[in-house]
Amino acid sequence: MAKQVWGQHDFSLPYPVFKTELRLVTPADDTIPYTTCGDSVAITQRTVDGFLITTFSRSSYKNPPRETYPLIDPPSEGKVFYSTFTSWAEIANWYSNVTENKLEQTLELKAAADSLLKGVTAPKEKVAKIHHFITGAIRYSYVPFRQSAWIPQPAREVLATKIGDCKDMSSLGKSLLDYAGIESNLVLVNTRDRNSIYPTYIGPNFNHCILSYKLDTTVHYLDMTNNNLSANNLPRMDQGSLALIIRRGNNELTYLPIDSSSQRTVSRTINSTLDKDGTLIRKVETLKSGVFAGNIRANYRFSSQEKREKDLQKILVKSFPNIIIDTFNLHDPDSLRDTLRYSYKYTAKNAAQFSGKTVLIALNIPDRITGESYPSEEDRFYAIDMTHTWFGIGRYSLEGKLTIPKRWRLINKPEKISISGEWGNYTLSLKQKANIITYKREALFKFDEPIEIEESEKLKKVLSKITQADNIQLMFYLK
Repeated sequence: MAKQVWGQHDFSLPYPVFKTELRLVTPADDTIPYTTCGDSVAITQRTVDGFLITTFSRSSYKNPPRETYPLIDPPSEGKVFYSTFTSWAEIANWYSNVTENKLEQTLELKAAADSLLKGVTAPKEKVAKIHHFITGAIRYSYVPFRQSAWIPQPAREVLATKIGDCKDMSSLGKSLLDYAGIESNLVLVNTRDRNSIYPTYIGPNFNHCILSYKLDTTVHYLDMTNNNLSANNLPRMDQGSLALIIRRGNNELTYLPIDSSSQRTVSRTINSTLDKDGTLIRKVETLKSGVFAGNIRANYRFSSQEKREKDLQKILVKSFPNIIIDTFNLHDPDSLRDTLRYSYKYTAKNAAQFSGKTVLIALNIPDRITGESYPSEEDRFYAIDMTHTWFGIGRYSLEGKLTIPKRWRLINKPEKISISGEWGNYTLSLKQKANIITYKREALFKFDEPIEIEESEKLKKVLSKITQADNIQLMFYLK
């Protein structure tokens, strides 16, 4: 990387600025190529004592206030990118050169691969075995004095010490995949540019390293640093990020794939009983997939049962303050399948409010949308990125049953509601038979593209309807 210059400067800071300048100084017969974004940056050039000084400046300004759910890289009133690199192939070739001797094959690596893959013939199963081994046996750690910012440790050392950062773990993964006969490459990733729609400068502007591998003709990606996801799932922070596959001559950036709604699912069954004193007993059985399953593992997998119940209680008291956790079971959290099943049961005293001959209870269903879940600004300046929300991409299914005292009569049965559009579908229905009320909610969201300012009011109206529907308040008359 000697004799190369690269970087960027943002002239659109979120606070008032009196004046800001960027100067590039080169010999008079040379230059540093640059591009600009926005039209508020003034550019001047002058020669002084045999040097060319290129100045980028912007006078005093105040940018629009910060907004909720913004693009990670919103439109800029002024940004300068500069780099003396001419192609991404230069970066790919450079990283190939500095890592190739870290991926050498050794007897130790071969022995590990032979033991790990004994009896395994299916390529997909080989990938899963290697991923499970590295995420389980290698502890993620980055220590600057013993690790380079760019160059991985030799794969054999990572195997021996059982410690490494993202590039170390990826290098070990590549070595084992080589032994498995599966074509793979290191991939440099810039997670700071998730879902970015604006260009970046050519240079080593990356902060993460993963693997790509090919089965048949399809390219897949593998992150060795997340020990709570299966080999089929990329962590949320990787998805949509700009990436460079390290293959000699590769001159193209790629965006890492973003999950479809069918890859992130939540399926729940709820069985509740409300007694005449207003005490609610509820059992919830849940099956989650993809990154949703990974989140549950990350929150509870390595905790004691006591801590698991305390952490769950902290979440549930937001719905019912007087709550006691009766049971909480995680089903096989250590097996990194695509799905994870868990169940819990709790008792909530004073869940219902009594007033004379009437009783009111909020169902407080899980996965409900609230007003805090989407943009609330009256006027926006920038587009909206709903992938920042917890529900932005996913399929959510819920079937519930509420048993009430036999002499209670429901007096405000909610109407069935159905909403469909380019961002997904939503239905909610409620039925009653004798003293049993059943309800069903189906929601599919696919906010995988930026939403332009012109669509923000439409978005708010749709999500406001869902918020109102999800806020199920049932009123009963006491006979």
